[in-house]
Amino acid sequence: TTPTYSADLGITGGNDRANFRFFGSGTKNAGNADQTNLNRYNLFFGINMAPFSWLTVSSNVNASRLDRTRNKSLRDRFAETRYIPDLSSPLSPNLTNFNEFLEENKKNVDNNRVTTLNGNLTLSAKIKDLVLSSSLIFDYNEGSRDYFTPSTLMDGVSYISSYFGYNQRMILNNAATYKFDFSTKSNLNFEVGQTYQGDTYKYNYSRAYNGPNDHM
Repeated sequence: TTPTYSADLGITGGNDRANFRFFGSGTKNAGNADQTNLNRYNLFFGINMAPFSWLTVSSNVNASRLDRTRNKSLRDRFAETRYIPDLSSPLSPNLTNFNEFLEENKKNVDNNRVTTLNGNLTLSAKIKDLVLSSSLIFDYNEGSRDYFTPSTLMDGVSYISSYFGYNQRMILNNAATYKFDFSTKSNLNFEVGQTYQGDTYKYNYSRAYNGPNDHM
């Protein structure tokens, strides 16, 4: 296990008619012997306003990014590339040869990133006993990965793969509510509205062997 470091900043201000909140954070681990690493960044901003006594506006946006460095074990490489080189002649127990092997490992590319963006906007108007409300909600998630192994590590065969995928959602709500008061002990709430939701999913994944050179 390794320690994890985090830095956070939060700011809140305003009054009854308008207030806001901002929050930002960053998280990073110290890394392991196998060179795994994790970096996460997050930003949040929200605001509430009442420009008129009968109108309220609320909104917030949240964004985050996660960068990950995977370990460089041979087992994980073989699983990723689906290619097992000749193991009949392993590396000799020689420091010079091992250092040369580590230098070739530096040619590897393994970039992993996940990005998230979501938020909402809500409008609410109250005119006597009639309440009109409308809200827009969105959510977007994206993941990408680029991987490359040079031919010097796989018996003259290079490998490259690329992945990009995302899913997004949008929800629109509109509603009108009216309250009938028959007496101090009885009332009737009447509500009518509509909801629209749209979802989209997509991903692309490609991989190839033995490219024209050892440069991604």
